[in-house]
Amino acid sequence: MEYTGFLWLGAYVIGVGYFTLSRNAGRKQAVWAPFVTALSVAVVVLAYQHGARWPGLALFAAVMFSAAWGAVSLTQFCTACGATAYARLGFLRHKTCPRCRAAFDSTV
Repeated sequence: MEYTGFLWLGAYVIGVGYFTLSRNAGRKQAVWAPFVTALSVAVVVLAYQHGARWPGLALFAAVMFSAAWGAVSLTQFCTACGATAYARLGFLRHKTCPRCRAAFDSTV
């Protein structure tokens, strides 16, 4: 139980490295939602293991899953260069890729 935080931190670091360095936009798009959801579940489980009480844990879980939904729905992947474009200011989607300036499809 003491190592759960280190496992979560390790998964986070590996994920950030993968989504930063990989250029395969299709695979990143397929892996993004399960990765963010799994990290959110891991953080809620970590809070529970460290003694969080149920009312606070339920509120924390709602906040974590709202943040995960925002991250999944606002993050875009450029098919031209493979870059990951995270939301601007936390809630605005990019119109073009920040790296290569290719236009993002408005329907995705």
